Amino acid sequence: MNDNWANQDVETNGLNGLLMLANSPECRHIIQSIIDHLPCGVTLFDQNLEMIACNTLFRRLLDFPDKLFEGGLPSMKSLARFNAQRGEYGPGDPEELAGQVVQRAILNPIRG
Repeated sequence: MNDNWANQDVETNGLNGLLMLANSPECRHIIQSIIDHLPCGVTLFDQNLEMIACNTLFRRLLDFPDKLFEGGLPSMKSLARFNAQRGEYGPGDPEELAGQVVQRAILNPIRG
């Protein structure tokens, strides 16, 4: 690992910096190790709402089955679709409900 990884030309404070670091192969395992040891459920999504990282507690708290993660980390849309199919968002078409969840995330992003 490059000893100067923290000095890369990125904003290292806030979510934008964390996302940039998470996209670095050198840093991804460090971030995963950190969130694995947090006493709460944690996920990290990129700007395209693709999951970059999550911890086991997140999966357990939200009762997500292993099959959702078999092909790699799921997107926010995949998680929302699963939740809609099990009735988490009330009655309605699961695809439409999942789309609404994704639209809210796009329109109301958390900024670091």
